[in-house]
Amino acid sequence: MSLRELLKSIPEPILVIAHRNTDFDGYASLLLIDKALRDLNKSSIVLASPEGVSKSVRDLLEKFNIPQKNIVESPDKLHLRPTSCIIVDTSSLSQIEDFVKIVKNVEHLVWIDHHSIRVSNSLQIRNMYIIADRNATSTCEIILRELPELVDSLDVELSILSLAAILVDSRRLAKASSTTFQILSKIVKNIENIYEKIISSIFQRDMPFDEKMARIKGMLRTEAYRFNNNILCISHVSAHEASLARLLLDAGCDIAVVVSEHEKEFRIIARSRIDIISMAELCQKVASKYMGQGGGHDKAGAAAIPKTQDLRLRRLMREVLRTVSEMLNQRLRKVRAR
Repeated sequence: MSLRELLKSIPEPILVIAHRNTDFDGYASLLLIDKALRDLNKSSIVLASPEGVSKSVRDLLEKFNIPQKNIVESPDKLHLRPTSCIIVDTSSLSQIEDFVKIVKNVEHLVWIDHHSIRVSNSLQIRNMYIIADRNATSTCEIILRELPELVDSLDVELSILSLAAILVDSRRLAKASSTTFQILSKIVKNIENIYEKIISSIFQRDMPFDEKMARIKGMLRTEAYRFNNNILCISHVSAHEASLARLLLDAGCDIAVVVSEHEKEFRIIARSRIDIISMAELCQKVASKYMGQGGGHDKAGAAAIPKTQDLRLRRLMREVLRTVSEMLNQRLRKVRAR
């Protein structure tokens, strides 16, 4: 069944949800699915994301005076019981936190992502449809590819967000395919006169002070380990985990793992620029040992692990290192300053 047929067939009310702290791809995907549903005369639709949208998304919206859509950030604020759910840009249920209970009770589920989707055994939904394509640059690209009529009807605001989603998730088109360029050629037609301004706004943003501090503290706490001619770096912060992971990769680390402690859970962000082990598998293995959930794809993984009385941040970091060593089948050697 095509995506259009799925969207047409699922009953209302419909919950459309993306991963926590939603990035460009997640936010654009939410809005694209919302538009597609409304074009099919659906009206009872709620958009959701734990923690709302990321600061980078909010900055772009502000820069171009784009009103932010109403995004429900907690199931407590969900004033209806959805019959159907559409999950976008999310590889595992751990990324939607307390909304999992809502999702498990829907009658119809459509799940769209450009990563390998890890479906929990506890998710017993008869009408479940998965659209996953690891070769696509982004979930946004999958949606626009599957719904070509949507590409032709994008307004300026959705064009800006779709462009941002594809450029960022494709690493500035490093992972682009011919399909990517076909879609982009149609998007850019709507925004040719502001294209340069959009690029500048996405990639040359001013870094907020709290993100700078998180990156500095994270660097000071970083431990480095060597295996063969590769280096794994591991650190911990309380926020901006992905930003620190990108910084560590830029500094020369081949694998960067950042662990953080939050009110109800520990989180792991893992990034890699080599193909030796899968970051999704690493996060899944570590999370499963502590009743958590993890997923992602080969070069980018994430996990969420419930806090317990005996689990400490340092213990979790040691477990990450031990798991990496097991997956590599070799010992990690700590790099020491001399």
